[in-house]
Amino acid sequence: MLALTAYPYKIDSSYFDYSFDSVGPKGIIRKIASFSLIESHVYNFAFGDLMKEPVISMTQLKAVMEIWKKSWRLLLKSLLNFFPPIRGHEY
Repeated sequence: MLALTAYPYKIDSSYFDYSFDSVGPKGIIRKIASFSLIESHVYNFAFGDLMKEPVISMTQLKAVMEIWKKSWRLLLKSLLNFFPPIRGHEY
């Protein structure tokens, strides 16, 4: 699964925020996956738009689904990068 195409993303120096530009039929939408430390070894995770997403029609749904596939791939890759390497692999 990790060989699938995902959006290139930027990681902040704390490794808590992962941002990328989602390119779709209505233009570019800045997205973010973010971790917040709540207490020792407990994190909150948030994923979403950094700006308001435009309303789309049903005819654009197929293109949007491709965008979401890439977005979820980013989510999975950011989780793997955030946590210590699993089984000795670095992603």
